[in-house]
Amino acid sequence: SVGQGVPVIALHGMGSSSLSFRQQVPEPGVQLIAMDRPGYGDSTSPPAGYSYTQFVKDLAELADALGLREFCVTGHSSGGPYALAAAALLPQRVVACASISSDPPYQHPRVPPEVRIQDTFSRPCKGVIDRQLEKLGLKIKTPVAPVAN
Repeated sequence: SVGQGVPVIALHGMGSSSLSFRQQVPEPGVQLIAMDRPGYGDSTSPPAGYSYTQFVKDLAELADALGLREFCVTGHSSGGPYALAAAALLPQRVVACASISSDPPYQHPRVPPEVRIQDTFSRPCKGVIDRQLEKLGLKIKTPVAPVAN
């Protein structure tokens, strides 16, 4: 953990570890908590059948041990889906979520629907994004090329 303030739990990408975040100097008012995902860095390998849901339970246990009632999560690359899972499954505790240069959408049938629905790229966005932008007084232009959903 580096810094003091709003707790942000940082989840690294594949082939990396918490060191990729530990080397960062957080903005003032931010407590950056870098952790190793299961099977990376100093962590042990996950058991067979380990899931996003189990990871979120483990993350909640870590937050409890650190005395964090509410926190933010961020995930880089393949850490992004884990951050999305935390936001989806812990909505009373995760106050903000950032998925940075994350993996493509998770449409695999074993991914819980709560996780898929948090990933706006995994569902058609026509209308959803339009309504949000309209509230801001903005309008999305029709794309020149088709957008894959």
